[in-house]
Amino acid sequence: MQIHYDFILTQGAPFSERFELKEDDGTTPIPLTDYTAHMEIRSLPNELGGVLFATSSPLTLVIDEEDGSLDINLTPAQTETLNFDLVAYVEVLLNPPGDGNAFPFITGRAVLNKRVAVIPVLED
Repeated sequence: MQIHYDFILTQGAPFSERFELKEDDGTTPIPLTDYTAHMEIRSLPNELGGVLFATSSPLTLVIDEEDGSLDINLTPAQTETLNFDLVAYVEVLLNPPGDGNAFPFITGRAVLNKRVAVIPVLED
């Protein structure tokens, strides 16, 4: 099962979202025991674009093995480094244990709200 999700990220702000992998019945979680995950944000879809951000960190991509879920947790420091215009493309791969055949779990686009400078008002 592949999920399409469009990410709205804010530069310098945290991002957190949970995604669940279910059997065809839509209710039974698929166990993710010993799976690993990898996330890339690219300038173009698939391998056509350069990588703008990539991580396989279990602190950023948190897999709940029994619940069949994946939490994506980007810190303010991680989103601060993002700098792209218009739209980028996101792919999150899950890799089953042992076989090395990663498959796309989440694909979509990312829009980046860039940080806006706040200028203090000076009073006379």
